[in-house]
Amino acid sequence: MNELVGSKIRARRIRLRLTQTELADKMLTIQSKVSRIESGKEIISVETLLAAAVALGVSPGRLLP
Repeated sequence: MNELVGSKIRARRIRLRLTQTELADKMLTIQSKVSRIESGKEIISVETLLAAAVALGVSPGRLLP
């Protein structure tokens, strides 16, 4: 599941032409965390999922498998 959420976040980020650093800034986190989330190496918390959704301009449900 982590990989599916991460791939959706990555796809949306790329569509918006954001770097991982730019997304991290919008999420108030660091680039390495975004990298770990996108690669499925980190379990995403509800709080982080919400931050990503807001930063990417989508509902949280759009980032879930």
